[in-house]
Amino acid sequence: FSTSFVFSIQNSTATRGDGLAFIISGNLLPAPSGSSGSWLGLFDPAMDRERSNKLVAVEFDSVHNPELQDINDDHVGVDINQIRSQVSPTFESDAGNRVDLHDSSANVSAWIEYDAVKHSLVVFVARNSRRRPAAPLVPPQPVNLCEEAAVEGAVFVGFSAATGDLSRDVHIVHAWNFSAPDLRFSRENFTGLKKNGSRTRVVVIVSVVFSLLLLLVLGGIFLICKRMRLFSAGGRNLEQNIAMPSELSYRDLKSATANFDPKNLLGSGGFGNVYAGLLPGDGSPVAVKRIGENSRQGEREFLAEVEIITKLSHRNLVHLRGWCCRSRELLLVYEFMPNGSLDKAIATNSSLDWSKRYEIICGLAAALLYLHEECEERIVHRDVKPSNVMLDAGFNARLGDFGLARLIDRKREARTTAIAGTFGYLAPELNITGQCTTASDVYSFGIVLLEVASGKKPFFDDYTVLGEWIWELYRKRSLVEAADPALGGVFDGGEMESVLTIGLACSDPSPRNRPTMRQVVNSLKGN
Repeated sequence: FSTSFVFSIQNSTATRGDGLAFIISGNLLPAPSGSSGSWLGLFDPAMDRERSNKLVAVEFDSVHNPELQDINDDHVGVDINQIRSQVSPTFESDAGNRVDLHDSSANVSAWIEYDAVKHSLVVFVARNSRRRPAAPLVPPQPVNLCEEAAVEGAVFVGFSAATGDLSRDVHIVHAWNFSAPDLRFSRENFTGLKKNGSRTRVVVIVSVVFSLLLLLVLGGIFLICKRMRLFSAGGRNLEQNIAMPSELSYRDLKSATANFDPKNLLGSGGFGNVYAGLLPGDGSPVAVKRIGENSRQGEREFLAEVEIITKLSHRNLVHLRGWCCRSRELLLVYEFMPNGSLDKAIATNSSLDWSKRYEIICGLAAALLYLHEECEERIVHRDVKPSNVMLDAGFNARLGDFGLARLIDRKREARTTAIAGTFGYLAPELNITGQCTTASDVYSFGIVLLEVASGKKPFFDDYTVLGEWIWELYRKRSLVEAADPALGGVFDGGEMESVLTIGLACSDPSPRNRPTMRQVVNSLKGN
């Protein structure tokens, strides 16, 4: 694999913190007891030298700890199952000057490359430069991840950082890229290549290349046939498989949106644009979601959204008016929401007083309760956030955008192959299990509650996490201080405290501790 990232360390005190590490491990375990400070959140001091921690780390150590055999304050080390580095050269600039990792003006770029055949790991580091140096700071080191980091099936990669008792470091990862080849060879494959010589290499390489070409050809034929079926004859495939509200003509939608005039653009997403329009005939206002021909994921989103939304009927959900499938374009037509999305209303609408916000919260809670427990099939939305909550003429909440939603069995949750959703609203367990559940929706709902009440984004003032900030106010028994200043102090104190408390409960890091949406609705009703 190869990975690169850019980070910096910001310090508001004179005392230095201990640094940051990139980790590779076959196990995902919580930070060991006592692993703060110089142990970088990686190793248990009580288990020192026992090599029981199966992980490999590249540390960017900013504090000199002689007892751990550190050479100085600013060095880069390769740690294999213990905090004492296998090698730890000083981080120096091209001019030979030592680089201070605590220099807040320094963005450190790192490149780590691992060769599984040679069992070799190499590290390149640069200061305030995105160009990889010609020479590595850490030359190739003998590392066998299968043995040292217990990597057999799944592998976990990420970051850990630690500060001492007196420092207040903020470790910021500004950018991160990780890539690995998709070919999966067993250990026997590698051994065989080494033993049998060049002839075997040629045979294996030719076989692999031929197989890949064959797969590409077959895959191409499959995708072409799939697209032809999807777009055939104005969407006959859709008509046969999905009970749609009604098919609308492309000509009417083109006319309704003034030929998709940019002036009518309501918003853009990963799968296409949404335009405001007036339907010919009755002149009713609509929102037209247009999915472009180049969005293969958009096709899947289109089908998922149609399949799910046609099963639903609730006053707090956006209603689908119709659809259109023409050539290589897909269009969904929704009722128009004159007050836009909740995120924009919070940011710009001074008329969004507390009573409206409370009703919006109650409406959104009712919508999720319906999806989770009251409709015919349990549905997990997977992307609950303010921009997906629309507001009708009466500022009633209407949950929309079901492109990532999933139908799930009531007896078990749905396992997905990719994490879906929006950063800041994603439940933490999704990064580990990949399992979308009603509890993960509840987490997202909790973050939305905190945002609606406080007027702040999940991350604000650069480094502040909204949930942690409100938890601190809760501990100080001054929860209502989190209220949005835009409210001017005009709100029901009991309701504000209730909403913030429910938001904290819903966004609990552990899914087991979160309430169900029925419990949330009952709490909002005062039961």
